[in-house]
Amino acid sequence: MRQNQEDFVKAINDISRGELPEDTHNMIKRLSRKLPPGDDAIRLCARNFDCEMYNSCKLIDMEGGEFVFNAVDEGNNSKLERLPVPKHLHLKLGCPVMLLKNLNANLVNGLRGIVNSISTETVTVDFKNTNLKVTQVEIKKEKFTVYSSVESKVIASRKQLTLCLAFSITIHKSQGLTLDRAVVDASCIFAPGQLGVAIGRATQSQATRVMDRRS
Repeated sequence: MRQNQEDFVKAINDISRGELPEDTHNMIKRLSRKLPPGDDAIRLCARNFDCEMYNSCKLIDMEGGEFVFNAVDEGNNSKLERLPVPKHLHLKLGCPVMLLKNLNANLVNGLRGIVNSISTETVTVDFKNTNLKVTQVEIKKEKFTVYSSVESKVIASRKQLTLCLAFSITIHKSQGLTLDRAVVDASCIFAPGQLGVAIGRATQSQATRVMDRRS
């Protein structure tokens, strides 16, 4: 669906099936090189920990002041750990972010953009549509809830900007996305099919890198 290079499509299908013939193995080895110059590539990692560390380091390296948005939590705090929105969201002007909730037909979960401006309660983000036209959107805090089927009620909630940093995202979170430039960190892949899913997000092999900690 995303690719039109026959050898790249074959490699993705082989890896997704758990197969590694010589031609596919050689292609993956060739993808360990650095990417050609261009826009910053998003990094796909298997674990949340690796994403968080990479995002934090990249944000620190950026110039400019850092802004922190603290969530408002209610109810059973232990039930909020699995919510996609962070308790503390750290941002800088120009940093990449990703939406974590469908806001309308065009602003959907997984859409990525660049922070344009920051105020006390809101963040304005530049999003590009499929025609590469930039749309500025003011993002406000939204409420995320945890529902207990046992108690038949909402037992916890978090109100936070529906954004996360997106220098890096997990392979799981990347499902369904189409990426023009991607670096796949294969060093901590722990489940069958993860590598196939990650590489399958990319549109072309020329803009895809597969690496581990040593490459």
